[in-house]
Amino acid sequence: MFIDRLYESLLVGGWLLLPIFLVGTWAFYLLISILYTIAADLLSSDSQEPLRWFRASLKDSAPIPRRWWCAPGYSFRLLEHILSLRDYPSEFIKASIQIYIKRTHQTMSRGLFFVGVLAALAPLLGLLGTVGGMMNTFTTITIYGNSNPVLMADGISEALITTQAGLLIAFPLLIFRNILEDKIATIDKRIERVSLQAIDELESAV
Repeated sequence: MFIDRLYESLLVGGWLLLPIFLVGTWAFYLLISILYTIAADLLSSDSQEPLRWFRASLKDSAPIPRRWWCAPGYSFRLLEHILSLRDYPSEFIKASIQIYIKRTHQTMSRGLFFVGVLAALAPLLGLLGTVGGMMNTFTTITIYGNSNPVLMADGISEALITTQAGLLIAFPLLIFRNILEDKIATIDKRIERVSLQAIDELESAV
């Protein structure tokens, strides 16, 4: 059965499979948390919805539209921040918006940096397991000679399994990281566009 083979592979791979598994778990958790925070901006089919909410809020206080499956979008959060500054001078509002956009980008990208580090760490741990497995193989050859390949199988299996585990974790992490990086760049452009339109709306409402 698959579970029995998986259990046997874990036993053969040795203790290094545990940190490789933890690295992968942590990295995928970071990816899911990033995806959750930007889901509203990614899945929004109406790019003008935040501005319509902003216009309505200029006339009367309106609650931010919330969806049960994600957090409020960054566009809504930015517009809510602009509304809180509506009584301040225009130059102050523009400077505050630039700072807010920069911090927003840092918030969205911070997790991606750690995902990249973990994606690089996983195959290195696999390589460490490869070295350990080959050292065990050479130790077996030194003691028993190379006449019986069965005795060398455990060390070779350990070397191959840890390498495979590290690569299987690193490849999808790098792919999803690059995809989210492109999505965040798209959201950055949308936020900047929304902020410029919001400033025009705010100035015309004065």
